[in-house]
Parts: sequence; structure tokens; C-alpha cells
Amino acid sequence: MATAPYSWIARWYDAAFEPVLSHARRVGLEMYVPKPGHVVLDVGCGTGSQLALYRGLGCELAGIDPAPAMVGRARAKLGASARIHFGTATAMPYPDASVHLVLFSMMLHELSRETRTAVLAEATRVLAHDGRMLVLDYHPGPLTFPRGYAAKPLIMAVERLAGRDHFRHYRQFLGAGGLPACAAPHGLAVEDSKVIKDGNFGLFLLRPVART
Repeated sequence: MATAPYSWIARWYDAAFEPVLSHARRVGLEMYVPKPGHVVLDVGCGTGSQLALYRGLGCELAGIDPAPAMVGRARAKLGASARIHFGTATAMPYPDASVHLVLFSMMLHELSRETRTAVLAEATRVLAHDGRMLVLDYHPGPLTFPRGYAAKPLIMAVERLAGRDHFRHYRQFLGAGGLPACAAPHGLAVEDSKVIKDGNFGLFLLRPVART
């Protein structure tokens, strides 16, 4: 998981991206509200803005991110209300089946196929047997006309600016069918989904199928 790009954008990440993502994250919270006492883990937590939505629910909040600058921002924002770990999502410091809600927000598309597979395998390992994953990421379409098509060039420009490998991973993620196609091999079924931003983004609530 690349860390360098986020070392220099951490200071203005919220100002640039939260206006786009905040509504989608609130919709995600409405799709699945964890119970008091549940452990909520944000994988690739960034500045902690998504975890901040879950404060006040009586949950145990945790986050992990490989970028030191993002970890610093998240810790400053959330204080004692969350445990923020610096580390990679391919080897997370949480016991098996210990997390009731795993959050992914706009990070799976930026990973290579191999890393994405490893991250989802690790997230499935820590997910409780009756837990859920909530994923916000790009949606493969179809797009609505005209606003969905109008937004697409801007999205592609942003992804190109993130670097050649990032853009290649984004294209592969969508070309392979997006989140549902990535989740299925890990025994994760789509329980609920919402298409937002005129077809460019999707929210997916996943549940693990019966494990043996």
C-alpha cells in the first residue's frame, strides 16, 4: 500500500475530499448502525473523518493506516475516542473474528490485485462471524445522464494525478466488476447496496457467508 502520496496531502485532504465523501459516509451509517459495545474498524482510516461519525454510539473505535501523516491527523482528531494504529492492512494487529464492523472508504480501488486480495483476506479474518463490512468505492456503472457522465472525466483526472500505478489499479478494479467481484472469492455476500453520485460511486454492505 503506497504511503508517499498521502504524506504531503494529509494537511488538506479533508478540505479537498470530505465535501465529496461526507454525504456518502452518512448514508453508509444509515445502512448499518453498529450496536453499543461493537468494535468498529476503519481500514485505511486516513484523517479519521469516517470514524468520527461513529462517536457517540457506544462502540469501540479503531483505525489503521500506513501513512504516518494520516495517522497523526486521525489521532489528533479522535483523541482517546479511538485507537489508531500505524501499519499495513495486510497484517492487522487484531485477533480473529474480533471486529463487528469493518469500514473501507475509497481505498480498495487504489491497490494492486494482489494487495487487494491480501487486504480483503485479512479483513475477513478479523471480521466477527455475524459482523459486516461496509465499503464505499467506485461503482462500475451504469452512469446516469447527464451528470454521471459529466463527472466521470474529473474522476479519471484525479485518478491519473495520483500516479501511473494508482490509475492502473483503478482501471483494473472497475474492469474486473468493482467491489462485488472482489468480495465474492472471500466468502462475502452483498446484503445491501446503494448507488450514489449518479452511478460513479457505490456503497456495499457485505456479510460473511457461513464459515466452517
